Amino acid sequence: MEWLSQVEEFRKHAEDRLLRGEYYELEKVETPLKHALPPHMEVRLLEIPGIYRVAERYEPATGLRYFMDGVQRTVLWRYYDYHSAKVPLFLHLSGAVVLERVKPGVFVPVDQGYRSAILVPEFIYEEFTDLEGVVSIGEVEPWDIAEIASLAKVKSKALRQALELEVMHRFLEREEEYLLVKDGNIIDTGRRNVVGVVKTHTTLYLQHINPSLQRLVWNMPLYHRSTIFSLRLSDGSRVESFYLRIHEPIAPETGLIRVEHRLADCEELATWLIAESRVYSRGERWHNMLYPIQRCEDYLRTQLPSSKKLKALLGVVA
Repeated sequence: MEWLSQVEEFRKHAEDRLLRGEYYELEKVETPLKHALPPHMEVRLLEIPGIYRVAERYEPATGLRYFMDGVQRTVLWRYYDYHSAKVPLFLHLSGAVVLERVKPGVFVPVDQGYRSAILVPEFIYEEFTDLEGVVSIGEVEPWDIAEIASLAKVKSKALRQALELEVMHRFLEREEEYLLVKDGNIIDTGRRNVVGVVKTHTTLYLQHINPSLQRLVWNMPLYHRSTIFSLRLSDGSRVESFYLRIHEPIAPETGLIRVEHRLADCEELATWLIAESRVYSRGERWHNMLYPIQRCEDYLRTQLPSSKKLKALLGVVA
């Protein structure tokens, strides 16, 4: 647990300024609201607007072999006394893994990476430039605790995403001929042989250009996909995307995933993803989770301490 040594080293440098504070897990603070289309992104329809029934017969095996996911822990560690203001300091832990399916139901890790950091506001960052793993969350006023917590969450997510890209590129340099299914967006990866599966629909990509098509997606039946559309960033990055219903639509977003890819045949890809969802995952997001992606999360939980374990460990060094 290298991160524990990191915390202890930080504590030695700031012993007289650290205050005890309530422990909580930042990841649980709020659910993001729906966002409009980012101003730097362009959406174009590539098919006639509508919804389409994916092939009615699904093979028991798919052409997918490698799967990837990442997780993060973002916790309030201690408060820091900055001219009588209690400034929260956050601990970041993240991990990313690529699993290979070696036979039905059996997965093994083939690449992985981990990162830890102590997240501090810019106004105290210079006090700890000689310590490894201290990361600035940016400029913010010392008394704006809510904004400090918000920026810490944003920075923590960015660190986890950077780690995922690092592990992904390293893996693909060795296994460039294989297709990798990654949890989350892939538009910024620049790799052709990666498929992104997005489970949380906080940005309404179709609402901006075709509200009636967005309504069709919300009411889309099981085993249907949406019109294929492209997402293009101002820097030239581009992917094709479509929505796919992999479980019964008890509610508009139940069983709905959005797929990003740079492949020629989205129809075959859609049938593979439906087949991968036939083994039910556990947890609150079972309805839009692919089973191999859940196995990635399960593996990472064995490598990173749980919230309860973190609380105990942080109590030891406090």
